[in-house]
Amino acid sequence: MPMLVKSRCRQVGFTLLEILVVVAIVGIVAGMATLSMSMVENPRGLRREMDRLTALVQLVSDEALLQGRDYGLLLEPDKYRFLVYNYDKSLWEDQGLDPRLRSRDLAPGQRFHLLVEGQQVPLDVEENAERLVPHIAILSSGEFTGFDLEMYTEFSDESEWLRGTLAGQLIRNPETLVER
Repeated sequence: MPMLVKSRCRQVGFTLLEILVVVAIVGIVAGMATLSMSMVENPRGLRREMDRLTALVQLVSDEALLQGRDYGLLLEPDKYRFLVYNYDKSLWEDQGLDPRLRSRDLAPGQRFHLLVEGQQVPLDVEENAERLVPHIAILSSGEFTGFDLEMYTEFSDESEWLRGTLAGQLIRNPETLVER
């Protein structure tokens, strides 16, 4: 009599339930990592602050062309403000500007470093100075003072650059720059 062999084929692999559990766990871990990374980024981080400054300089450049007025950017080691040239008084003023062009402080530890025509420019401004003089002129002709501006964090290698050309172009993080 023939012997019946009972074979039990055991399936090899994972069940659908096991795969779904693993996918859910990976999704949760990835979500937590994404949230923690977004919380680490400072809302006043270098990139965002340089984005803001670049947009403001572009806005001022457009306003200078439209209004036929000359503007300037006055930098201090840890803040910046815009000025407008008053031809009647023959001086630069920070009065009567659009509120978007108010004086802005950098976050603690952030600093500026400015080069004009390849030369480092000291950014110390006397608080009681009678006449304000901008470091960068933004002219009604659409031209700028040529400059390389670095915004950096003290005690860190992190930095962002902005270059303004004589023709009035703004270039973020250009390839060839002079080191601090």
